[in-house]
Amino acid sequence: MAPDPDAARRTIGVVLAGGLGTRIGADVPKQLLEIAGQPLLTHTLTAFEHSADIDSMLLVMTPEFRGQAEALVVAGGFTKVSAVVEGGPTRDDSTRRALDALGTDDCNVLIQDAARPFVTSAMIHDCVMALAQAEGVVVAIPTSDTVLEVDDGTVTGVPDRRRLRRAQTPQGFRLSTLRRAYALAGDDATASATDNCGVVRRFLPEVVIRVVEGSEENIKVTTGTDLAVADLLARRRVAAAGDHDPELGAVEGLYRALIAGWNARDAAAMSAPFAEDGVIIGYDGSLTSGRAALAADMAQIFADHQTARYVVKVRETMPLGPDARILRAIAGLVPPGQAQVKPDVNAHQTLVAARRDGHWRVVLFQNTPAQFHGRPELVEELTRELQAVADQDS
Repeated sequence: MAPDPDAARRTIGVVLAGGLGTRIGADVPKQLLEIAGQPLLTHTLTAFEHSADIDSMLLVMTPEFRGQAEALVVAGGFTKVSAVVEGGPTRDDSTRRALDALGTDDCNVLIQDAARPFVTSAMIHDCVMALAQAEGVVVAIPTSDTVLEVDDGTVTGVPDRRRLRRAQTPQGFRLSTLRRAYALAGDDATASATDNCGVVRRFLPEVVIRVVEGSEENIKVTTGTDLAVADLLARRRVAAAGDHDPELGAVEGLYRALIAGWNARDAAAMSAPFAEDGVIIGYDGSLTSGRAALAADMAQIFADHQTARYVVKVRETMPLGPDARILRAIAGLVPPGQAQVKPDVNAHQTLVAARRDGHWRVVLFQNTPAQFHGRPELVEELTRELQAVADQDS
């Protein structure tokens, strides 16, 4: 099939999350293990969700954990995921199940390992551009190590590493090309390959497969060491995003507005950042659901009681998906007419915000006592930190 650069084809991202990750030694598949507070799978789906080059996604998941994957898709707001299908025992089996689920219309298919959470929008874009000129594309990077050919413990060759590349994902093909390759492979047990590029190359050697540049950070998480490295990389990215992502700033603004409303004893101002169905869980465990109910409760509290002033410090704000963010903060209370933070009511505060109709709203705000039972030195340390904030605000 000759490439047609003028043809407008949809591009579907297929995220393969069908493995069990036995080498990592966890009780759940590695794609559900967390880095920087989010599952690997969430990081990978987020990259494809945010890419303007991706029209839809298909998620192939380990059968026993399909329900968890579906819940993750809903919670993360991954609207481009059209279906979650059950994977097979091998990568080839999972790929075949994806091909069966993709329909009849030809399209571009970008296959991505769920365990490669650092794929970038640039890689995705470069793959789609390459598929305008060729039937296949693979992301790859040069190898800095010398690669040996070995037979029975003896070196038999030393390939020129200038011609070698380490394959990554995405790997992209025309849907029709992939289907032809896997049809030719049939049930041949020797046809199994470690990636899709290998299958196409073996059974359709005439197909041109372009190479686009990947990244040393586009690692595949396979071992516990990989997971630790990925966590460090993800936290570094989150920290960098915190300095530049206006969405994170908008969510912190919601939190500041909520706290300002409390300190001003203004029930309407305090409830305004909440979604209509937002929930607040108080320090004492009480739960109020709905913006209107919250406004009414706050108005009653302010009418009946003198309230202490909050002093707060944001610990971190992180994405939970394309349209959800979580903020963690520490909080102390300064009683009316006083200047000192009251240690026995220090709290951890957690705020979850969601973007609805283009606007960020608080969907959950929770106060958790920070009393560190049996560890008074931690209470003192937190109080000192909050007192420094109070002194600066006064």
